[in-house]
Amino acid sequence: FWECCSYGREWKVRQLLESGGIDVNWVSHVHQSCPIHVASQGKPEIVRLLLSAGCQVDARDSKQHTALHHSAMTGQDEIVQMLLKAGADPSAVDERGWSALIMACYFCQPAVVRCLLDARCDFLHRNNDGRNCLHELCRAAPKSQICQNGKRVSTACLDQANSPVYAAVMAELQAAAAASGNGDSAGNGDGEDALAAVAAAAAAAAARNQQQQKQSAVDAEGDTATHSVSSAPIAPPTSNGPAALPLDRSRFDRTLVDIAECLLSRCPGLSVDDRSQPPRSGARGEADFTPLMFAIYHGHLPLAKCLLDHGADVGAADMSGWTALHWAVNREAKAAVELLISYGANPERKSMRGETPLDLAGEDPEMRQMLAPAYPEIVTNGYVTTDDEGDGESVDGFETRQGHQHQQLANGFTHANNGRDI
Repeated sequence: FWECCSYGREWKVRQLLESGGIDVNWVSHVHQSCPIHVASQGKPEIVRLLLSAGCQVDARDSKQHTALHHSAMTGQDEIVQMLLKAGADPSAVDERGWSALIMACYFCQPAVVRCLLDARCDFLHRNNDGRNCLHELCRAAPKSQICQNGKRVSTACLDQANSPVYAAVMAELQAAAAASGNGDSAGNGDGEDALAAVAAAAAAAAARNQQQQKQSAVDAEGDTATHSVSSAPIAPPTSNGPAALPLDRSRFDRTLVDIAECLLSRCPGLSVDDRSQPPRSGARGEADFTPLMFAIYHGHLPLAKCLLDHGADVGAADMSGWTALHWAVNREAKAAVELLISYGANPERKSMRGETPLDLAGEDPEMRQMLAPAYPEIVTNGYVTTDDEGDGESVDGFETRQGHQHQQLANGFTHANNGRDI
């Protein structure tokens, strides 16, 4: 029954429920999860059957996740709405203190964020690391599990008969089976052999499709060097499921900004300058970051600009005295450096160890030029003479200051994150 719920075999689940004697809250040995946990990751019809059968909507797995956590992180907004209507706690937290809202923000699921805010979840809650939903949104990084549709890839798309991917792959598999004289293997969707066969068939179909696209482009343009079809091979599915689609970074960035705008407009008390710190203790966090620092550290420039437009403090410093500009230079993010300076970041701001962003630029001439102080240009008329002695003192003073900065670097004034998860 648990496996049928996991693979989305609605007819079999319905049959087993009608037969009676099924424990809808049965706990498996796989992460101590219940049928509602596995079904909540993309099987809305199964979830509907389980809820109708009276399953425990807030059952916990080995990591204290509820079904709402699973559906939130995988972007199943339809299932999220079903669970909330069935009485799921919108503010339930797992063993790390993560709520469904924090997960939806971290995994970049805007529709789920709106569902949870509509359900009046606790949007000011902080996890065990002292980070709220806005912090985790700014920590979100493009992951191979996130596809262009904003959802993680799973074997569900190969297991659902109404999926275009499933239909195309099964058609290819049936053709291959007919050619080999073994028609039975195409109808068997269970086991590793079947998945491997599906993967091989899909890879062959993808390769042929790519070749056809190339040929069509060549026919249209008349020159293979001018067509726009990528020559990179298409990643085939594996026995663990299909390969992730290439991430559309521009769409990912727009989604981050969309979620940030939603949070800042609908969550009173959620500040763009909130510090990451452990809840209830009042102590300073390990990093003491603001959302802007997280966004700069993880390279989310459109999100950083959104925060700055909402009044984020560009000069805020962490517990080591590093500002967002320090971190941008440390990450060698020149576009971020340019953005921060345009919003008034101070390139001469010193950290607790006396480091300025210019000190961290190393020997990169372009970075040093961006961080160099801007002096007004002096315009004179005619020939001007200067005092040689005064010039010498000025040069000596400049060399002395430069020597002092070089000595600071030689003394090991470096800033390390000591392995922290920032």
